[in-house]
Amino acid sequence: MTYSNQQAIGQQEYFRDVPRGEPGLFKSSGSAVIMPFVNSAGLTAPVYTITPPATVDTSKVYTLSVNGIAISVTSDGTPTTAELGLLLYNALRIQPEIFRLAQYSLNTSTGVITVTGSYFNEALTILQDNASSTTNDLTIANTVAAADGTNLGIGLAVGTLSSYVSDQYGRFPAKAISHATNFTFRGFSAREIVEPDRVGPLAEPMFKPGQVFGVVTDVGTREALLVQCVEATITPANSAYIAISGTNAGKVTSSSSGTMNVSSRVSIVSDSFTANGKNLVYVYYSR
Repeated sequence: MTYSNQQAIGQQEYFRDVPRGEPGLFKSSGSAVIMPFVNSAGLTAPVYTITPPATVDTSKVYTLSVNGIAISVTSDGTPTTAELGLLLYNALRIQPEIFRLAQYSLNTSTGVITVTGSYFNEALTILQDNASSTTNDLTIANTVAAADGTNLGIGLAVGTLSSYVSDQYGRFPAKAISHATNFTFRGFSAREIVEPDRVGPLAEPMFKPGQVFGVVTDVGTREALLVQCVEATITPANSAYIAISGTNAGKVTSSSSGTMNVSSRVSIVSDSFTANGKNLVYVYYSR
């Protein structure tokens, strides 16, 4: 759509293009609250288990390394499996450079330590370094492999899980909400610095796995934000819910079944419409 600008006699007439309907666009001018998060869509943090031997060598040094950072503990004259596990667990937790890399839990009965990587975009490698000096060694297994992740669209409701921790810059992993019970709704992915998902005329702006992106947590003094929705016929009379399944995860919907209820924070303020192959609707929301 174009508008003709009326000019005084002698001045040239020109046309102004109206922006296409694209998710992430604000309605009206003003300020909004936008916070940085990290796209964790499809990214899987690695998980390791560290299992002490059933028979622990007496008065021996047990050493392992996490991303090349080594820790060592020494067994006593009458060691047990549980004691060695506790020694290693405490050594991992008091070493700042190691502790920040993962979350640790200890089975006090068996001495088995479970290590879950804290950062989806940072490698985690745990190795045993004492095999040359001990007879009965640790068993270290990578039980869950890291996954590369997927792109995240714009104008989707995103959230964080309680198990997530921030990186060294205070940025939390977030992804399109895909479960109603264990996600905390943070806001909608904003149209800021993005990259195309592919090359060519059909390329769409997307957030890459591990990429820092903006989440609009409060529209502030702006009237509304354009976001993706499921149905083509949503109206301001509908309560706002978030779809959690399949390709609709993170989209606004009017359905109350199998969705996350965000109606206490999010209000639908326009009729929905279709543009560029997406159903879109304006919403207002605040923290």
